[in-house]
Amino acid sequence: MKKQIYQAALSVLLIITAVLGGCTDNFEEINSNPNKLYNTDFKYIFPGTVYKTLKLFGDMNYNYFLNNSRLVTIQFKTVPNEDTGDTYFRQAYIDILRDLEQVEKDYTGKEGHQNRLAMVKTWKAYVYYLMASLYGPIPMSDALLDDGESRITFRYDSEAQVYAQILALLKEAADGYQPASQYLSTDCLTPDYVFNQTQSNIAKWQKFTATFRLNMAMHVQNLLPELAQQHATEVMQQENLLIASNDENVAPHFGTDKTYDVSYYYNRFLRDIESTGIWSDYIYPTLSEYFALYLFSYSDPRIESWFVHSNDGATAAEEPFLFTDTITREHVCTNTGNDRCPDYAAHRADGLNAYRRDSILVDYSVPYLPISESQRLPPDWEIAVIPGTINTRYSDPIKGNTRFQYSRVKPDFIKTDASVVLFNYADACFLKAEAKIKFGLGAQSAQDYYEEGIRASFTQYGMGNKAGDYLAQDGIKWDTNGHGYLDRMGFYAADVHGAGSDERHLEQIYKQRAFGSFFNGLEGWNVERRTRAFRWPPVFNSNMNIEGMVSSAYSFGRERLNYPLSEIARNGEEYYRAVQLLQAASPYGNASARWGDNTVTALAFTKIDPETAVAAGKYAGHRQIVYHAHYFCNYWGTTYEELVDTARAMTGETSAARALTKAFNYKFVSRLNTYGGELIINN
Repeated sequence: MKKQIYQAALSVLLIITAVLGGCTDNFEEINSNPNKLYNTDFKYIFPGTVYKTLKLFGDMNYNYFLNNSRLVTIQFKTVPNEDTGDTYFRQAYIDILRDLEQVEKDYTGKEGHQNRLAMVKTWKAYVYYLMASLYGPIPMSDALLDDGESRITFRYDSEAQVYAQILALLKEAADGYQPASQYLSTDCLTPDYVFNQTQSNIAKWQKFTATFRLNMAMHVQNLLPELAQQHATEVMQQENLLIASNDENVAPHFGTDKTYDVSYYYNRFLRDIESTGIWSDYIYPTLSEYFALYLFSYSDPRIESWFVHSNDGATAAEEPFLFTDTITREHVCTNTGNDRCPDYAAHRADGLNAYRRDSILVDYSVPYLPISESQRLPPDWEIAVIPGTINTRYSDPIKGNTRFQYSRVKPDFIKTDASVVLFNYADACFLKAEAKIKFGLGAQSAQDYYEEGIRASFTQYGMGNKAGDYLAQDGIKWDTNGHGYLDRMGFYAADVHGAGSDERHLEQIYKQRAFGSFFNGLEGWNVERRTRAFRWPPVFNSNMNIEGMVSSAYSFGRERLNYPLSEIARNGEEYYRAVQLLQAASPYGNASARWGDNTVTALAFTKIDPETAVAAGKYAGHRQIVYHAHYFCNYWGTTYEELVDTARAMTGETSAARALTKAFNYKFVSRLNTYGGELIINN
């Protein structure tokens, strides 16, 4: 019935028009600004598609990929719903792929254009990779103009067909490069906006293509194992053509002109913040609690490059976030004031105060504050009452109340001319480590590739000298297990099971791959979907509106995006065939929810999430939540004396009170109890 309603509504509302011919899309003449990517001259068409792809990626990254990776939280997008991303098909097929197709046709068979053609094919493959990662079956083999005829209906290919075509495109591109000349002469691919150079460096483009191809081979292992091994083998036979330094990272960037070419993130929310001075953590990319568990557990210094400190940017009028902790101090035995001792007379009489200590509650700020994914508990859950109280319930230990308290992503990732890192040196290293274990490929050991990947990531952020200490920790060190912090509700621990087998070594590789691809939510999401290495917990909320959920308490988040509803009216027969292809190939499908076109159906390249089999026992029904932020407890030390020493070292202040306030906004809250004297004397 819902399907029929959608069809009826769309048949009335939608007027379907043919795809417009032409290739320039009325690009503006902007030669005067060297940062611009468009020109009515044909030679700027390819750079135009680069810019439009970055905008498309930014849109998808902000609205879906980042939250789905679970490393960054944009709170208003964490609750699953039935989004369709209606504009994405037009952006991809009309604004980008149509132009790439025209450029490809123009270059095919022309002597001296082989390098340009290889670049175009690589970029075309990437756009299809974006779309297939988000939707599953998509139009590809029959998607664009045929002999100049405008069309409005296109056949959908299965995921297997799409990925086979992407791999074939990348192989054609790899075989097509003619690197005898290091740079292209002035032509339609100069300047090179992918590698931010005045000319196109053929060697870097080769490495982009090869690394992307190896990534695709690993991506399709579950779906096309033989094809995956074939392409991985061919790539690794020329291992030197993979990205081999951070100078070769594929990191195109936006421009600085706020009228034409700034980042999607600036246009999406930073522009309003700039003009009004008003903003909310609700829309700002912020440190996820689950990612924070790993960063805190293994003392990862890269957090300094990824997130700002808590309370950063707050004015004097805005209260800082303070965590309430329990520490000890020398017993303060007074008869008046906040520290009044209830046993003052007895303590003074027995002379044992030098042996007593107070357990006290204190408040202090912490360097990084993650944000929770959910603002409301599921309907059958409640916050537990603190033992020994009548009706005082635990409070959420990471619930801030002003806009500057949470740790937002660093401005470099979202600024006007932000870079979009599609693949980096760390990616190449971790892919090689995986290929070594899965297919026995590569000249080095999986451990060597893995460790080089971590060093590459640290070097990318100017922290190469800190990689050694990080690598020495259990869980990070090859073939070791690491035990990490629990989240504040006690459901998820940042453990790393790395010891004893190749399968466990792969867990180390996959997790580090996700970290090394920070802020590329697509790779983080794809790595998890095809490996389930993290086994993230579900999303918990009382306000979810998504068909196919197995519980009102939780949802395992988004596995894909629903197709645009316009496809029902415009391309109905193929739309329903696409849904059938989706359900037939899914390892975890749901054909009944929203007639099969739903967000809970896993794509064909993925693995079944093992958490789904145990979720009912873990999360369903009535739950009493006992909040506890293990990762903040005793952050600055276990004793008052340790806090003072740390504060003095941080500030240079000699006064304990001034040092504590200046270093981390220390406040004494109350005394809990006194202990120690009698026990020591008895010993």
